[in-house]
Order: sequence, then structure tokens, then C-alpha cells
Amino acid sequence: MRLLILSLLCIFGFNRPLAAETEETVQLTPEQQREVLSGLSEKLTNHYVYADRAQSISNSLESEFADGAYDAATTPMDFARAVSSDLVAVTDDQHFVVSYQPATNEDTLFETDDEAVARRGNFGFERLEVLPGNVGYVRFDYFPDPEPAYPLLQSAMRFVENTDALIIDLRYNNGGYLETAQYIASHLFDTEKDRALFRYFYNDDGETIHRSQWVLAAIPGLRRPDVPVYILTSSTSFSAAEWMAFSLQELKRATVVGQTTTGAAHPVERFRIDDDFVVQIPIGKIFGPVSGGDFQGSGVVPDYAVASHRALETAHRMALEQLAQNGSSTDAEWLLPHVAVESIDEAGIARDISAIQGSYEGRTFTLEDGTLMYRWRERYSLAIEPLGNGIFSVEGTEDYRFRLVYEKGEVSGVRREFRDGNAIFHRRID
Repeated sequence: MRLLILSLLCIFGFNRPLAAETEETVQLTPEQQREVLSGLSEKLTNHYVYADRAQSISNSLESEFADGAYDAATTPMDFARAVSSDLVAVTDDQHFVVSYQPATNEDTLFETDDEAVARRGNFGFERLEVLPGNVGYVRFDYFPDPEPAYPLLQSAMRFVENTDALIIDLRYNNGGYLETAQYIASHLFDTEKDRALFRYFYNDDGETIHRSQWVLAAIPGLRRPDVPVYILTSSTSFSAAEWMAFSLQELKRATVVGQTTTGAAHPVERFRIDDDFVVQIPIGKIFGPVSGGDFQGSGVVPDYAVASHRALETAHRMALEQLAQNGSSTDAEWLLPHVAVESIDEAGIARDISAIQGSYEGRTFTLEDGTLMYRWRERYSLAIEPLGNGIFSVEGTEDYRFRLVYEKGEVSGVRREFRDGNAIFHRRID
């Protein structure tokens, strides 16, 4: 069994009918609702990780039913959504999902991944890039089944294996297969000694199975035990994404940047309640490699808290600062002003935009349709962008930039600063 810890509702539209008969033509009677709740109670008793709580959860749902909470949920999907919401509310576990999914002759309920859909979605991989300063960036939005996705996983890790730092973006990751997290994380450790990444147990047909996942003994690429690693999180980082962040944080192998995550720590499995309804149930627990704890209900707390939409630029800047401090990159210190800071001085930016506009020796800076343009020799032009503190980057290059020069409180010119430390001064002439 590969360990699946995600809500498939987030990825493949789990709560939808598959039969030819449309959901709108079906109306549930109170008797049918009660039968579904009874079947759900049985599944909770047999499979829920906290078996001693199963009866109280069932009692809570029965109480909701008796109080008429489901009277208006006469369609199967409305009823499934209502019960799902109540399950999450009473357990504080976001993994619970009840789904209307009528059985077919070839019921694919237990196919945990649709390979054709996954391939069309590039197995969740959204972006691979080398950011300025030789900082690798990998964004993927779920952890795919490692078997069909293995060639892509291998290529992705090889793409960033020569970078000086690595940012792994899990802000929008809905979870998935823990084995994929194991494969990716294994690139970040050496093989001098065994190292556990995750320990867990789950219930399987009445038997409790105990397992551990360790750093893989062999991988088809370079190991990067010393490369600085930053993991980006948001409030929507879910399940396996949370576990990767939590484990590497506990092992002090990554710095987590962003927001506290969802708090969905349990592995899950799906079970058919009857011919029409399915339930996704947390079946086990996972334990951190150092503390032996988890983050269920509380989420993974970042090492550096920042709004999720600012996490990438923040981590990029942190990586450049670390590389500059370590002396492992000659470009890092030069590139720091080009990376947006956490708090932009909007008033200062506005002053810089106003101050630079004008004519200088051999060139002009003008504001055109809201964009600052740098023009020279009457035919060449590039956009420039204010970075704060009187510094401007130039479109398409990191080899030079402009800095405002002041004399007696007035702009006397601009200095064209080159990466190698040289500079050319252009006096203002208007």
C-alpha cells in the first residue's frame, strides 16, 4: 500500500456522480439518508484511526439527522456535502469527505490516481526555474503517484541539482503520495547513516500496520546534503505537503517560509458505504522524525512567517543573503537589491519614479503608460523598474542597473553600475 494522504476533492472533483443517471433526477428519502448514516457508522467503527471516538461521531450525526439538519439536503450531492461538513466539524479533520459516486460495472473507486488526468496536468508540476543568483525553484501542486511520475520527478530534480540554493514551493499543494515526498527529500541528505523521514501506522482490514520511510539508499542524481533549502507554505498547504515541510523542518534540513498550514496530518483511504455513496476516512497516524509528534488540527508553523503571496520573494532574498554571507556566490550580494523586500516603501518608490524622469547625457527616462522607459541613441528602449533606495533594474539584464545621484538635495545624474564593480556617471542635462 502506497501511503495516500490528501483530499481528492481538491484534485479530481471527488464529489461528483459517475453514473449515466444525473444527480438532479435523484431524490433521497429520510429512510435512505438514515441508511447511509448507518453504513457510515460501520465504516467509522472498522477503519477510523480513533476507533474509540467512532460511536460518539456517529451519535452526533444521528442527532443532526433527528433535529432535521438534513431535511433540505434531498439531492445526493447536497446530502454528501452536509454530512462531510458535519464530519469535519465534529472531528476537526479536513480529510473527511462523503461523496456521491454511484457504482458502475467497472467501479474505479479504489483507483487512487487517474494517470491520464495526471499526465495532462503534468503530474502537478507547475514551474521549474533557476532564479537569479543560481537559486533553484520547484513548484508542484500535489504529490503524484511515484510509479508513472518517476521520469518527471527524476528530470525535475536533475534540473535544479547544480543550483546553489533550492526553493520548494508547496503553497498550493493538496498532498498526495508520501513516497513521492520521500523521493524528493532523499536528494537533500547523504547516505552516511540511516535517517527516518516519516514513521506511521494505519489500519488495514482490522490489522494495524506499522511502517517507516527512510532516506532512499540510491537515487538517480546528485545528493545535495549541504544546499540551503527553503520550503514555501500557505494556509492551503495540505497533508503530504505539510508532512514534507514538517519533517525537513524537524530535521533542520529546510527553512519553512510562509503561513501556518491546514493541519491535516492523517493518511486516508476510501470506502464504499453503499452502491451510491463513498467516504474518505483517516485510517492512521504519522509521526515526526524527531519529536514523534504531528500537526493535526494546528498546522505546520513556519520558521519565518510572511503572507503566502510574499513567500517566494522573501525566500529568494533569504537564500541570496545566506549565499552572500557564506561567500558561496559572487552574485548574491549584487542581486539582493533586485529581489523585492517584505515591506515596500511605496512613498519612496513614488519619489524615485518622479525623480529619475528627465534627460541625461546620451539617454532619457520617461514614464509612458505607467511604465518607466529608458531610451538611448533615439532607437533603443528598455523598461526599468524601481527597486527602492534610488536603484532601478533594467529589463532583460542583471549585468547593470541605475542609481540616482543627488547633490544638494537635487538629482544631479544617474550612475550606471555594473556587476563587476565598474560604474559610469551620466549627468542630468534638463
